[in-house]
Amino acid sequence: MRFRAEAPALETYKSFTEALANKSNHKPHRPELRRALAVLVEKIVLDPHGKDGVWCFTVHLKGACEAVEIVCRAKPES
Repeated sequence: MRFRAEAPALETYKSFTEALANKSNHKPHRPELRRALAVLVEKIVLDPHGKDGVWCFTVHLKGACEAVEIVCRAKPES
């Protein structure tokens, strides 16, 4: 029963990530993506020193209890 309950959420997430990947490569869709992210993301915090000198981003989603931490292996391009 748990799997059946989680399946719609997983399908939605999969379809969202596929659409995001497709649209992020096309400049005309970028304003649409910015608006969608503005609805989901409260703030993004960049720590350039991060952990052991590795760049670290913390993403705070609206309505979420915990932030999502993203660690980059390479310094992002300017």
